[in-house]
Amino acid sequence: MKPKFSFSEGDYMNLHHIAEDLLISSLEKGVAIQKSMLLSEDDVCQILQISPRTLRKYRSEHFFRFIKLHGRIYFLKLTFYLDLLKLNEDSLEY
Repeated sequence: MKPKFSFSEGDYMNLHHIAEDLLISSLEKGVAIQKSMLLSEDDVCQILQISPRTLRKYRSEHFFRFIKLHGRIYFLKLTFYLDLLKLNEDSLEY
């Protein structure tokens, strides 16, 4: 079962602008991943207001793309916000 993230139009536009700014910034800086481009599991839990267990469930069901570095899970900000926008659009189609 997909999580249902339903945002107001203002929140959706804000997420869209964040993703757009991150894309432009990453294109300007090149392809090297910097710490400022990553979100930790705690950061994602705070953004979504969910528990770590729920986040693990979402990860295992491939709702959010992530990377594992030195045994820790990170989310690229750009892909996280794009995944979040996609989930919001999917939940509006039902």
